[in-house]
Amino acid sequence: MANELSRERVDPSTRRRRLVAELRDLIQRSQYDVSARAVAQSMLHPHMDTGRIFGGTTELLRGSWNVHAVEKKRTKGAVPRRPETLQTTARLMQRLRRLPLGFLLVTVVACGGDHPASTVEEIDPALPPVETGTWYRPGVATTWQWQLLGVVNTTHDVDVYDIDLFDVPASLIAELHADGRRVICYFSAGSYEEFRPDANRFLPAERGKTLDGFPDEQWLDIRSANVLAVLRDRLDLAVQKQCDGVEPDNIDGYTNDTGFPLTEADQLRFNRTIANEAHTRGLAVGLKNDLDQLAGLVRYVDFAVNEQCHEFEECDTYGGFIAAGKPVFNAEYESRLVQDANSRAAVCAASRGLNIRTLILPLDLDDAFRFSCDP
Repeated sequence: MANELSRERVDPSTRRRRLVAELRDLIQRSQYDVSARAVAQSMLHPHMDTGRIFGGTTELLRGSWNVHAVEKKRTKGAVPRRPETLQTTARLMQRLRRLPLGFLLVTVVACGGDHPASTVEEIDPALPPVETGTWYRPGVATTWQWQLLGVVNTTHDVDVYDIDLFDVPASLIAELHADGRRVICYFSAGSYEEFRPDANRFLPAERGKTLDGFPDEQWLDIRSANVLAVLRDRLDLAVQKQCDGVEPDNIDGYTNDTGFPLTEADQLRFNRTIANEAHTRGLAVGLKNDLDQLAGLVRYVDFAVNEQCHEFEECDTYGGFIAAGKPVFNAEYESRLVQDANSRAAVCAASRGLNIRTLILPLDLDDAFRFSCDP
């Protein structure tokens, strides 16, 4: 495993070919479920339209095909090497939907007729970054803890805590500050969550399709002036609670089936706007995933938060962040990393080699367990 993790860096074209190969392998593994096999095959058809591809992906993920059972049968009981849950399969499908026309006939255009946008805020996607100010700027070696559910465990000896903006009281943030910790406050910038106290401010027309695996969340129309107004107030709340920075989540909607015709320029405009709004309030701001726009956003943000970059062989894409002195906070969820100390050691060695701060955490981010790759 160590040799596999330390092999040469993978260029984008090779990574795309591997993703297509993964889909073809999924087709082979779905031979025990005829309907899933047909859907997967249709996704590689050169004349398949975008809407049917996205629909097929949903059917594939939510249908009767059980990835783990098929893999277990194929390997005669051996531990599966590839993702064995629908959540990680969904991440693979998300990557496949981002491939260019030469690999899959997929464009990041959704049929959003049922979800007309509210008033659009016209912002130049080329707006310059806000780079001068006194906000907190973590370094590449900054250590972190990420907990979004449950009572926050404040005993971890780390530099930064990443916790929920709404659920955590200001008193706990003050307690962390008194212990010498910095606090990053998480909120979803690109999705509607029905349980948030300001959820009723999002208009029905601004709420799109449901996020895969999260039935109580819907994608937001990030072009909307009202959506930006709500998010500006969330940034104000972060200031009020004395957060040192923010982690805006779900800021790669243009690569998903949101129900809106979002473009790459729409996403870049939105992400840059949120980053600048945070900086003008004296807040650090992170980039969550959105790997395709790293180069266009590295000057706008202060750190990156990634999920599963080792699992998906993407950690090397963050070289520009590390070179700029900006930390990359990564979380891995694979069960083998929890159960097998050798696998965990190999991932941690690779992570330290790339100067990335990796944690192995439960998918619920509830502090049920925690393994850090930092000494």
